[in-house]
This record gives sequence, C-alpha cells and structure tokens, in this order.
Amino acid sequence: MRLERHGKDRFLKWHPELAQEVARPRNKDRALAQELVRIESFFNRFSEVKSRFKIQEDDIWNSEEKGCAIGQAMRGKVFCRAGKRNTDLVQDGGREWVTLVDMMSAAGKSIPPFFVYQAKCQLESWHDYVERDEATFSICSTGYMHKSLSLKWLEEHLSLYSPPCSPSADRLLLLDNHTSYQDFDFYNYCWTHKIQLLFFPSHLTQILQPPDQNPSGTIG
Repeated sequence: MRLERHGKDRFLKWHPELAQEVARPRNKDRALAQELVRIESFFNRFSEVKSRFKIQEDDIWNSEEKGCAIGQAMRGKVFCRAGKRNTDLVQDGGREWVTLVDMMSAAGKSIPPFFVYQAKCQLESWHDYVERDEATFSICSTGYMHKSLSLKWLEEHLSLYSPPCSPSADRLLLLDNHTSYQDFDFYNYCWTHKIQLLFFPSHLTQILQPPDQNPSGTIG
C-alpha cells in the first residue's frame, strides 16, 4: 500500500499507540525461533541445573566465539557521498581468519582469551607483545574451532583459568550448539570434572547469550 504525502503523519496522529521505527533485517530462522515457550524452557532448565547442583555465580561461565579477518576491521569510518545510508565495508575474501574464544562468568569475571590461528607451526616471536598469562594461542589448518581444539581449550585453558570455587563444587558451562562441542571426549571430560553443560537453543544465542547483551552490542 502506498501512502500519500503526509499520510503517514496523519495515520500516526490517529493512532498514538503506534510509532515509526527503523526495522533491521533479521535471518528468517532466528525470527521464527523467538518463541516465548522456547525462551522460558531454557531459563527453567537453567534454574533447575543451578539449583540441583548448588552452583554459585562464580562457577557459571559462558563461552563466546568470534571470527576475525586478519588486517580487516569489522567496522570503520569511511568517506562517502553526503546523505548515503548503509555504507558497506567490503572484505576482499582473501584474508586469513582468526577465532577468538572469550569467556565471562555470571559474577562478571573474565579469563584470558583463547586464539586459534590458521597455520602449520607457531613461532614465539608472534607473541612477543603478549605476556604468557594474558592469552592462549593455538593453531590449526582452518583457523576455526574443531573437536580436538575444543577439548584442548577445555583441558588446558578453561580448567587453568576458571577452577571451581571449592574442590567439591560443580561448574556450569553455557555454550552454543556448535559441532566442535558435540564430541564424546568433550562430554566425558566435563562429566569427570563436574562441569555441567547447558546449550543455548538454536537461533537464539543473539537473545540469550550474555556477551551479546552488553551495552555496546556483540563482541567485535
């Protein structure tokens, strides 16, 4: 329907309960997944696990992955024609990618990041500017997390920097449904080390995942 000039203003004047907002494009699957019953089900399960295992806020951790193209800013200011909207910053498609795995707790604490580079070998000189306890670096052929790297992250990184509040305490780890976590060895390590797993429902991480709800938006 095409409104005549000023028709929009008259329509809003007649309907003060309505307002005009800028609509952002959203993936269809994500839009359809935002059912209240699915969100409530997740929080009910969260409360159930937290209560059953008497888990403290310091022992509740959320992992967030972010891919970054080397030498390419995710956002940046550019010169363009005055009045132009939705200016794109086009990637050349030929850059290598690095995966950043960050973690934060329900108590507001964070641990050093875990980086995954696309490489066959790792040189010490790459990290001369970083203190040994400020970050963990790993490599693989793709630059993305996979099952063996996820297990390494769990065994060597998470367990080192986020030990339980007491030796007998359980921890709760909130994760997305990435295939790198769908592995028997990953589950077995969590089971033997009293780490309870809770996965976010598909297509709802942008709503439920804590790092996506910070004042400045998503990581990166």
